[in-house]
Amino acid sequence: MKRYNPERLQQELQNQLHASPQTLQEWLHSPFYLDGDLVSEFWRHIKNAPKVAIVGDYDVDGVCAAFETIKAIKEVCPGKPIYARLPRRFSEGYGMNQNIVNEIKEKCPKGSVVITVDNGISAADLLEGLEKDGYTVLMTDHHELKEGCRIPNVTMAIDPVVPGCDRGFSFTKWCGAAIAFKLAEQMVSESLAHELQTYAGLATVADCMELNGGNWGLVKKALQDFRNGTAPEPLKNIMKGLKQNPDFATEDSFGFYIGPCLNAGGRLLDNGATESLKYLLNPTQEQLERLVNLNLQRRALKEEQYGIVKQYVEDNHLQENSMLWVALPNLHEGIVGILAGSLVEEYKMPAIVLTNIADDPNILKGSGRSVEGVNLFEYLNSLDEGTFISMGGHPGAAGMKLTREKFEIAKNVPCERPVVAAEVVPSNRWHTTKDQIPEIYQLLQDYLPFGEGNPAPLFDISIDMMRDDVRMIGAEKNHLCIQGKNENDEAYKITHWRHDESDLSNPRSFGLYGRISGTNYMGIETPTLNADGVYDPTAEDLELS
Repeated sequence: MKRYNPERLQQELQNQLHASPQTLQEWLHSPFYLDGDLVSEFWRHIKNAPKVAIVGDYDVDGVCAAFETIKAIKEVCPGKPIYARLPRRFSEGYGMNQNIVNEIKEKCPKGSVVITVDNGISAADLLEGLEKDGYTVLMTDHHELKEGCRIPNVTMAIDPVVPGCDRGFSFTKWCGAAIAFKLAEQMVSESLAHELQTYAGLATVADCMELNGGNWGLVKKALQDFRNGTAPEPLKNIMKGLKQNPDFATEDSFGFYIGPCLNAGGRLLDNGATESLKYLLNPTQEQLERLVNLNLQRRALKEEQYGIVKQYVEDNHLQENSMLWVALPNLHEGIVGILAGSLVEEYKMPAIVLTNIADDPNILKGSGRSVEGVNLFEYLNSLDEGTFISMGGHPGAAGMKLTREKFEIAKNVPCERPVVAAEVVPSNRWHTTKDQIPEIYQLLQDYLPFGEGNPAPLFDISIDMMRDDVRMIGAEKNHLCIQGKNENDEAYKITHWRHDESDLSNPRSFGLYGRISGTNYMGIETPTLNADGVYDPTAEDLELS
């Protein structure tokens, strides 16, 4: 633990982002344009085509990428016929498939352009087949190329993380929706570009992309749109439908509210992602209520099934391995990625969760999530050739299908990951005081958003129940809350949900640590330290307090 010092904190935050204050401004205001020749070539094919087919994905990134591309084409090429298709999660799976190819041939004349967004890098045979049949394929993706696969030999193959497909990119860590936005940005009106960048920022957080460089600027601008009232109405209405105030949106609003709500249909229903896309294109109150209700169902299902998964991990001591491999029957295919993410959060280690598919109990299908320092895609790619029936993803997340026999082998392959000593109380925290919370909150605004690749700093405060104005709130009076104002008449708040005195040897005097952000009530935002935990201070801790 170290004593709070504003200059030192600023320097650490800049180092974490690998940026200077000037660079942060450049990230925020620089357009990060793609190469103009690349954009012109992309749009020349679209303008010359009799019809355009757009193939997306069933997650937030794929839905937003498809939405952005449709909106851009409608403005740049008014009247151009468009056929949009998202894969069906359970009956088809991720990405381009033969069903979609057949539908394109049925609904679009030869000479039409086929655009893939957030998929395509692993579909060389299908995409090349479309080209041979007289279609022009423009593949845009951001996933890595699986070992043994080849780059699709099509008219345009755009993927910033795959050498040979990265022409024109000054920044390479875009998600699929961000690539769709960058391909449209120079061609559409300023007002539409402003709208589309908000969807790209949402997808960046929802797809767990690193928040640095262009991504940091993109998400920050998207959040500013909410806070200044210029965010797209469909997204603001989702927040309102979830009982959230869009005027106080944060990166958590994207990651825990809007993103999951747009994802819910695609997780629970075979063709549910299409409902989200239809809502974005033509939002109605009925469609909004449908998405909100699906999200409630998704949350309830996750809570139920995570209890089963966690119990299995504990009963089999899987947390003692270097990688969590979990295969259980009858989990919902659409939420295995959420379950893997919850395991990562709980056990601080990479996790893969699989379940059986309905038509073949010997086939397992699932998703994995990773931790900082572990490239999950590389780990899976390093397994013996033939391990997977199908597999794709990026460093932080992956999806896969394999036989039960191959699973039994793969789960025993160790994962090399950074050795991090377990800490009951994290040591990398800044000791501060209640009165400094407003100042720190203002300082942090320059470095938001926090998230993947740019974690929020932890702060520590000493609490004296006899001296501090502590209230226990909630129906069971088990939540700690401190509110006050400093000498500058600036309000602050400290909260610790589910405060348990049995965690402390001295429940009257203790330390707590957590992150500082804003909480809003009745349209007023208050700088707040939201405690993650409490602890008994050591002699060294007491010297700092």
